Amino acid sequence: MTRFRDGLVLIAGALAAYALLMIAQSRFAIKTDELAFGTETANVLGTVDGLIAHCIGAKDSPDCENAYSESGKPPSILWVGNSQLPAINRFEIGQENAPQILFRQLQGRNRYLITYSQPNANLSEHAVVINSVMPIYQPDLVILPVVFDDIREQGVREIVQDFTKRADLLSHVKASKSWPFIKNNLSGQTGAPGGGTAILGLEKDTLQKKTERAFTGFLGMHWSLWAARPKLRGTLSSAKHILRNKILGIHSYTKRRVNPQIYKERMALLEQIIMDIQVSGAQILLYIPPYRDDIDGPYVATEYDRFKSDFRALAAKTDSEFLDMERIVPGVQWATVTDTIFGFKEPDFMHFTEQGHIAMAQALDAKLKDMGY
Repeated sequence: MTRFRDGLVLIAGALAAYALLMIAQSRFAIKTDELAFGTETANVLGTVDGLIAHCIGAKDSPDCENAYSESGKPPSILWVGNSQLPAINRFEIGQENAPQILFRQLQGRNRYLITYSQPNANLSEHAVVINSVMPIYQPDLVILPVVFDDIREQGVREIVQDFTKRADLLSHVKASKSWPFIKNNLSGQTGAPGGGTAILGLEKDTLQKKTERAFTGFLGMHWSLWAARPKLRGTLSSAKHILRNKILGIHSYTKRRVNPQIYKERMALLEQIIMDIQVSGAQILLYIPPYRDDIDGPYVATEYDRFKSDFRALAAKTDSEFLDMERIVPGVQWATVTDTIFGFKEPDFMHFTEQGHIAMAQALDAKLKDMGY
């Protein structure tokens, strides 16, 4: 009798857990890469006149590559950035972001703009993207913003790292001046004799890995809950992060200092990225992205001022073009982040409305005209 009762309790618990997971899957599972947008900002990765010219990373890059080939491979410009590029606050149907607006302007001057952006992108990821796709598009110019808040980040996520699964692209990345700075940021690496490395996805494919891949693939195709595991894990992790911040009183405008050593390493990497671009024969346009100034933000003023000064000096040292767009978007055009789990609201220091995108595209277009593009 006791065993029967215990069995019923176990079955009831399992059914309850399954029901909760199904509810979470249908109502709360989110794409963690889009968490930073909130409910009031749309991630607009749309096309321009049917052309796909804005991609996130390795998975959708073939769409951008095919569109470029089908357009006859005209002279190109590569724009690499973060979620500020596709995101439109208070979005309405028909509105366009800065890459879409600038694409049209450049198209009229026989230039083809290709954009790659990832939420919270950091310099290591920029290095992988740039060195992976430059051989494909052979751009005459690379446009690169550096977001001060992303200086502290060092990892390379799967959406970018998967470029290195393409052997031809991996060879370009490993031959770059950035490689010594980024190789340890790639997950799935192991030390190899002679200082070599084994990149995730290129190591030996064992029977165990093949079996696990086949089993998880089968479950993912036939059980929606299994396929939703990454989203559910991301949702749980995000929920814990949001609640922790609320309990500790941490907000989007809480001051966050940058470790001096990390800052030094990141600026050194930035210089190597610039050299990679210039070695390829392309020009580079560096810019300080728009930053909200109607309320006090998360940047420590002295650190941010130093960064802007160092950034401008590096542009001059490397003969790079430079543009400061920090103040071009007024406060009324900035967003509020309303998180998709609990509905908490925070001021947004990264995303703005279509009017802000128009201002950014116009500033870039004027600079590009001055440069002869």
